[in-house]
Amino acid sequence: CLELSKNLGISNLPLDMGRLQKLTELNLEGLNNIKDPPRSVRSNAKHCITYLNSKLRSTRGYYRMKLVLVGKQERGKTTLVARLQGKNVRESDNQSTVGIDVSEWKFTPRFGKQSFTFNIWDFGGQEEYYATHQCFLTERSLYLLVWNITHGEEGVAELKPWLDNIALRAPNSRVIIVATFYDKVPEADREPGGKAQMLLQKVADLAGEYGNKKLQVQRVTFVGLHGKQDNLENLKKVIYEEAEAYEIKGDKVMGRSIPASYHALDTRLTEIKNEVSKGKQSPIMHFQEFKEMVQNRKLADIVSDEEIKTVTLFLHEVGSLLHYDDRKNNLDDLYFVDPRWLCDLMSTVVTIHE
Repeated sequence: CLELSKNLGISNLPLDMGRLQKLTELNLEGLNNIKDPPRSVRSNAKHCITYLNSKLRSTRGYYRMKLVLVGKQERGKTTLVARLQGKNVRESDNQSTVGIDVSEWKFTPRFGKQSFTFNIWDFGGQEEYYATHQCFLTERSLYLLVWNITHGEEGVAELKPWLDNIALRAPNSRVIIVATFYDKVPEADREPGGKAQMLLQKVADLAGEYGNKKLQVQRVTFVGLHGKQDNLENLKKVIYEEAEAYEIKGDKVMGRSIPASYHALDTRLTEIKNEVSKGKQSPIMHFQEFKEMVQNRKLADIVSDEEIKTVTLFLHEVGSLLHYDDRKNNLDDLYFVDPRWLCDLMSTVVTIHE
């Protein structure tokens, strides 16, 4: 038995503990500030040692993050996503997202820097979809809260409910507030001390109110969607910097070390999504099917149901799959291995209802 209880200064269990293969009891009573391993893992001595051994044996940085765009309808979210991805967008191409659109964007700020991959979730801004959004807001995500600067004070006023909702559903998340349509602001209003600067300052003041509300809102910026005043390269830099600086309880979110087995499953899920798109695979797995898929990968550190639960939490968090631990409604048996499919389904249900 290893007795570590009451050592309140411990925040992480050392990876070398993974060598204690014969350990059967581990007392961590009172150590509520431990960040790694996760609570679900360290509650069992064997699982905890297996997890630490896996990280000791083979870990790699995980440079992928969920980037969520929220805001009211017709604020330029979908156009902004296209611009980030390097697509040419005409003003006449303006279309509202139905439900949620999921895509990917890779960005490297300059030669020699680590490339980041963002799983982009573009949330439709129509009010009828708001109820479905709650199912997809996750912690450890980076949020872009988008508003139209040409709407003035009214545009600023619409931001608080979104910030409150993120703080409630995904506490500790990092948020960048982005004013769009800056290219439509009259030149006189863009002057120092002009109307645009005053509005951006109001937004910065609002962001400052969330410092003690379990939300990290430290950057306020602007972009034009079609004109010369697009500021797009600066926004890309801001997104990268915010992702790079994102920490929860002192631990980096982007680039955190995860077992190689987690990488392997993440890659397999990407393959499954392609199979779903070709009609060769169901977008839903029951627990037993998911377990067999994991076992077929022959991953030595993901064997027990508890270990599968731990990796599932990670994959849900980063947006690679969706799983809801809701036994009351029998959702805990379902694994949505293609999140886009569930988003489309819920959008269709809402649209038919309307």
